Amino acid sequence: LHINSMINEAKSNAPSTFIRLLSLLRATNHGNAIVSAYGTNYQYLAADDSTFQTILYTQTMIYDDNCSCQLNSTCIINASFNEINSTQSITIKGFKMGCTPSESLLASTLECFYDQSCINLIQTMGGYNKNITPIPLNITNSRFLMNMTVMNLIDDLFVEKWLAIMNYSSYFHKCSPMICSYTYIQQLDSFYTLTYLLGLYGGLTIVLKWISPKIVYFINKIYQRRKKTT
Repeated sequence: LHINSMINEAKSNAPSTFIRLLSLLRATNHGNAIVSAYGTNYQYLAADDSTFQTILYTQTMIYDDNCSCQLNSTCIINASFNEINSTQSITIKGFKMGCTPSESLLASTLECFYDQSCINLIQTMGGYNKNITPIPLNITNSRFLMNMTVMNLIDDLFVEKWLAIMNYSSYFHKCSPMICSYTYIQQLDSFYTLTYLLGLYGGLTIVLKWISPKIVYFINKIYQRRKKTT
């Protein structure tokens, strides 16, 4: 029972502990205005003249709904590929682009990896080896939905199912404790109650058979003694 309680506590504490650390990292990156190497949150402004300057000025990136990366780290737009010599863009299913690569990943879903055509698109536009055919993910045996964001998956630590195997003999062999004890907790059933009452009745019968004559004899002695004195 105690081991199960510890396991359940670990299951509930592990996600919250990880999320707390991740939130601290995200807040630190945003609060310190760390510029992304891809220029997705801030862009450097070129100087108006050729004079040497020790200060580099930046301007914040603006995304959908007039969302500014300076004020909000979770600004996103749909990620897409831009075709060469064309103004047309191809949206990537489930993928988002935001202020930083990490925020883009957290806001994205894994829908594309369940779709063979979307995987082929990434393979083609990314210039990967076409001789390799990636196999799409299978949603059948998963408790997660395809449209869940990576952040939603992180909330559950990507764990499909918690499996706890308790082996006390193995623990005793590995850890070699000085002493080991365990307790069984069982509910009383009707058979146990009946045998307990019968045993109690039998025990009382034996005790009373042994002690009753002695009590009667003792009381009789006291009565006879008082009778003689009167």
